[in-house]
Amino acid sequence: MKSKKYIKTNKTELSIRLKNDFGLDLETYKNPEMVERLGELIAFPTFLIKSISIPIVIAILIFVTSFFILDFGWIGLTFYIIIGLVLYIISGVITGILNFISKLQNDIRKIINLTFDIFKKALGDIDNAKEKIAKDKNALKDIFKGVTVIVIIPTLLEVVSKLVPLIGGVVNSILQKMLLAVANRISFKGNSESNELTENSVIGPKFDEKISNAQGSVDAVMKSAFSIVQLPFKILLSIALFTLFVFSYFVTM
Repeated sequence: MKSKKYIKTNKTELSIRLKNDFGLDLETYKNPEMVERLGELIAFPTFLIKSISIPIVIAILIFVTSFFILDFGWIGLTFYIIIGLVLYIISGVITGILNFISKLQNDIRKIINLTFDIFKKALGDIDNAKEKIAKDKNALKDIFKGVTVIVIIPTLLEVVSKLVPLIGGVVNSILQKMLLAVANRISFKGNSESNELTENSVIGPKFDEKISNAQGSVDAVMKSAFSIVQLPFKILLSIALFTLFVFSYFVTM
C-alpha cells in the first residue's frame, strides 16, 4: 500500500520552486532503472521478520514463565491470561520494531549515498541556473530535499510495497521518517571563501566542499535522525511496560 505522508514536507511547493528558480524537474529522474537500483540496495527483508518475531517469542516465553513465579487468584488469573498476554505481545512488537530500526542503518546509508549520486547528477544537469544556486544559501539543501521527497521516497514506496506487501505500509512509514529526518538535518557548510564557478567543478569549489562536508556528516545526522524516529516507540514501550507492571501487581494482590 502506497503512502502519501511525504507530501507533508511540501513536495509540490518544493517541486515548483526547483522548476521556477533552477529549471530543475526532478520527476524526470524517476525511472525503472531507479527502481532496480533501490531494489538492489535494500537488504532489510532478510532480517525484517527475524528482528520483530524474536522479541515477540521472548515476550510470550516470559509471559508463560510468569505463571510459575506470580501468585494469582482465580479472578486475577482470568484477567492476566487475557489482558496480560496482549500487553506482553504489544511490548514484544514495539521492542521488535526498535530492533528493526536499529538494524536499518546500513540500508539507510546506502539509500542516502544514492540520494547524493542523484543530487550531484541533478546539479551537473543544470546549465542556466548555476549563478542562482551560488547566490541562494538554501539552494543545495532544497535540491537535496527535493531529490529525497520527489525521487527517492516515491520510488522506495514502490519497491518496499513489492518486497514486503503485508507490512509494507509500516516499513514505508519508518523509512520515510528516517529519510526526511536526514534531509531536514543535513547541512551544506564549507570553510572555503571561494565562490567562483570553474569548468572542472559542478558549481564551484566552495559548493564542492559543502557537498563533501555534508556527505562526511551523514553518520552524525543519521544518529540524530534515528533517535528522533525511535523516540515515540521508546515512549510507547515505556508505557506498555509500566502498564504491565501495574497490572501484574493488582492481579496478584
